[in-house]
Amino acid sequence: MKKKTTLPPDFGLTTDLRNWGIMHGHSRLQEHMDYFLDYARATDKQYADWNAAFRNAVRGDWAKLKAKPAARMNLDAAGAKPGESWEQYQMRVRN
Repeated sequence: MKKKTTLPPDFGLTTDLRNWGIMHGHSRLQEHMDYFLDYARATDKQYADWNAAFRNAVRGDWAKLKAKPAARMNLDAAGAKPGESWEQYQMRVRN
């Protein structure tokens, strides 16, 4: 059995992890990684396999990215009308 270790100082989004994400239909991998790194540091987590732990975090949507849209620009800066929601703005500018 492999010994658990604390977060390696150079742990991050590698080409292999990006390729895994793409192959399995996952997106926003950098946002997943940012959340995962903060979580691991804040809780002083230890894992035997950090890549596997990250893949589990993405699969389980620990960052809850499926529930919220990707970051978007400020509606005022985008030219939305007062009181217009993001969805209303998108519909108006697409048509």
